[in-house]
Amino acid sequence: MIFREVLECPDYYISSCGVLFNTSTGKVVKGWENEQGYRRARLKLRNGCFRDYYIHRLVAAYWCENPNGLNEVDHLNERRSGNRCENLKWVSRRENMSFVHNKGLRFKNDLPAVPINNLFL
Repeated sequence: MIFREVLECPDYYISSCGVLFNTSTGKVVKGWENEQGYRRARLKLRNGCFRDYYIHRLVAAYWCENPNGLNEVDHLNERRSGNRCENLKWVSRRENMSFVHNKGLRFKNDLPAVPINNLFL
């Protein structure tokens, strides 16, 4: 398995399949699943503060090309726990909300997305 250093957090490395490793403890960081079904982890920044990261966004940032500078990540297989780089794709907000609307996907305990002024809220 190949890892790349998370630049903002020098003690952490992320693999293309979503494994997060902490070099200071020598352990894999498991993190937690949030209410929407996404894996998250709390990482220590260079300045000693902590920040929560979505695992799929770390994988996409370090393993998926983003030539158009898009700002959201879609899970191609529609499973939020599938954090392999082959399953992730950078998309625009409009594309991401279109996928959610067209596939009838919802967050746990969420109402369906409703278009208001061409935005899904």
